[in-house]
Amino acid sequence: MSRIFVAIMLFSGVASAREIEWGYELGIEAGLWGATLALESGDKPTHGSSNFPTRAMDESVRDEVHGSGGSLSLTKRERSAKLASDVTITGLIISSGTAGLAFNQNEWAGRTMTMAHALAINNTVSTIAKHSFRRVRPRAAHAPGAPEPRGDDVKSFPSAHSSNAFAAATAFHLLYPEAPVVLRSVFFVAAAVVGYARMVADKHYFTDVVVGGGIGALSAVTSVRIFEAPDSRWSLRTDGQSLTAQLSF
Repeated sequence: MSRIFVAIMLFSGVASAREIEWGYELGIEAGLWGATLALESGDKPTHGSSNFPTRAMDESVRDEVHGSGGSLSLTKRERSAKLASDVTITGLIISSGTAGLAFNQNEWAGRTMTMAHALAINNTVSTIAKHSFRRVRPRAAHAPGAPEPRGDDVKSFPSAHSSNAFAAATAFHLLYPEAPVVLRSVFFVAAAVVGYARMVADKHYFTDVVVGGGIGALSAVTSVRIFEAPDSRWSLRTDGQSLTAQLSF
């Protein structure tokens, strides 16, 4: 998960570092990421137990996607799926952020920051949910002889990979309606691939992925409504050579 955080933080940092007067935006980013990382670091030494109900549907889908049973060591298929999910989510976030340059250079800087906010909101909500529900990951729950679940093993619900993927795809869809439908569809397909790969890797149940995707999509909608509304206090424009930020009170 740390690689995902690094990719998103770099994405936000590149967008933010262009103008020192972005204090309003940077304050929001710092607050959201600070809360997220504080929760992440605070949970490491604690032992976890999960009272989260494992639905019959989750078990049925797991048997179809991953197969029944489990083991303490990763299989080749699980390792490949985990790598695929990491690579796809990183590529999706970077691609959705940079692709906007091809469609609207004047609005790109502001829209990129809006997308960064969507990812920050999503990760804050997802992390709070993970630490609230403390659902045991399927691999830890099914591996025979597995030690008591703790740390990352009790962070199954919701899937942060899925939520980040759908946050990026939804934000791009809303921010760039002028982009071809095919491209916007590709981003959503990539997000779905991320969710499927997390199930194949035995990191998440079906409901973890679905709810994660919903959180990501809602985070994107919230960010766009706040920062791209006609009466928004924040505006950011560029003519390709200079960047102008305006904050009204």
